Amino acid sequence: MLDNFDAIEAKRTAKKVKEVKAGIIVEVSGGITIESMKNYIDNEGLIDVVSMSALTQGYNCADYSLKIVSH
Repeated sequence: MLDNFDAIEAKRTAKKVKEVKAGIIVEVSGGITIESMKNYIDNEGLIDVVSMSALTQGYNCADYSLKIVSH
């Protein structure tokens, strides 16, 4: 996993990794947005997985509590 790499450095590093171990899966993450994702995707197959934390971060949450009273 390459975390917090910009797109150019991620591709450069992924290429070096795959030269050492061709079958390895390279994932990039950290600070990637919908807008910047296209910069990480390439036709050479250097980067296999692009992860975004948009499912777990970056949205509004509701703060609530639940009290259960038994009699």
